[in-house]
Amino acid sequence: MSLGFNILFVVILGLGVKGVVTGGLIASGVIGCVLFVYLIRQVGVNFSREIFIPMIRYGFPLIGPWLGMYLINFADRFLLQRLLPSADSLTSVGIYSLAYKFGMLPNFLILSPFLMVWGPKQFQIVREPGAPGIFSRVFNYYSFLQFFFGLGLCVLIHDIIRIIADPRYLSASRYVPLIALAYVCYGVYLYVQFGILYQKKTRYLALNTLAMALLNVALNVVLIPVYGVMGSAIATLAAIFLMMGVAFFISQRLYHIPYDSGRILKMLILAVVLYFVAKQVNPENLLVSIVLKTAIVLAYPLLMIPLRISGGKELAMIRDFAGRYLPALKPGGS
Repeated sequence: MSLGFNILFVVILGLGVKGVVTGGLIASGVIGCVLFVYLIRQVGVNFSREIFIPMIRYGFPLIGPWLGMYLINFADRFLLQRLLPSADSLTSVGIYSLAYKFGMLPNFLILSPFLMVWGPKQFQIVREPGAPGIFSRVFNYYSFLQFFFGLGLCVLIHDIIRIIADPRYLSASRYVPLIALAYVCYGVYLYVQFGILYQKKTRYLALNTLAMALLNVALNVVLIPVYGVMGSAIATLAAIFLMMGVAFFISQRLYHIPYDSGRILKMLILAVVLYFVAKQVNPENLLVSIVLKTAIVLAYPLLMIPLRISGGKELAMIRDFAGRYLPALKPGGS
């Protein structure tokens, strides 16, 4: 619907940016109205003071994390425009914004769908016997998806930007790995904060995120004049990484989960090694480059078998997948 309105307002009617905003507003409004009517038909309209007051106490501090992340996401672009020479500032902001859109893809494509299911489910699982072990195993799968997708993004981003963007924006690929890693850390942050949510200490999340947002602003002010756009990427990674660490420490004290840190570290190291291997592959032919780099990315789950990163059920699942589908890729396979 949004795409259709954009074509109508921008291409046919020539309204430019106003057409993009108008099309998005209409599409969001229509979808919102449909869902609102459906919701009311399903649950009706009722009010409970006994539920409302605890919800406000629990939820009001969660405004802090959203405000803090808003500052982390957008303050750097404002500071880039102010702290870089005026001749370069707008170009640098455009390049950084493009890198940021790609760097946040793990957030949109892995984190958001996962949390729509896991967000409420975790409060059901915590009542089950052996809940901490379940949390740990789910985190292994979740981390694998984050690392796998993040690796593919970082390895292929140079070729992707070559295809979709003007050559002047090709340098955006330099900043995507740091931003993508930052948002992988953000995904971990949202997972490991369960103890804080479960014990209803949401004010800790507000204090943590707002403090890291201020740190991010300070780092941008210090690093941008020296390192330019790269300084903003470094500031984003540093702030979110520290935010993740603080949330993990506090949450573990409130509800301990035995995370398999050894396996997570091995998965991360393997992804980093494959990333640097792929960096050495730079053929001039775009198609050849994409094929070779994709092969390196696909080696990530397969190498987990001989390296014994996967164990038990995970190893059996990967072997079953390899035995069922890989022979079909060979000449004469079916």
